Amino acid sequence: LVIEILSTDNIQSRKMTVSREDQRRIQQFRIFPNPNTTGLLNIHLPGVKSEELMQIRVIDLKGQTVYNNSGQKHSNGRMTVQLPSQVGKGTYFIILSNKTDRFISRFIYQ
Repeated sequence: LVIEILSTDNIQSRKMTVSREDQRRIQQFRIFPNPNTTGLLNIHLPGVKSEELMQIRVIDLKGQTVYNNSGQKHSNGRMTVQLPSQVGKGTYFIILSNKTDRFISRFIYQ
């Protein structure tokens, strides 16, 4: 599988090949509900070890960080994130990362 990655830091894209295992994990990574109306995001990260803390960053379409948490705990790859009340309605990207993994997804906050 070849995927295209868009960097919001310098607006560049690059293509990379991912393994079948990574492809499975990417396909199982979920944020719900999406679209979201409450600001409470449920996240499912398959295959991530429970003892690993996740860094969570939410950015808007302008590349501005609207939420950042560098030590989010999870239970068996499941976690919730409450967006701050000042986050406005719109389209956002959420980036979740730890020492070995990085997941990126788009969600809509209505």
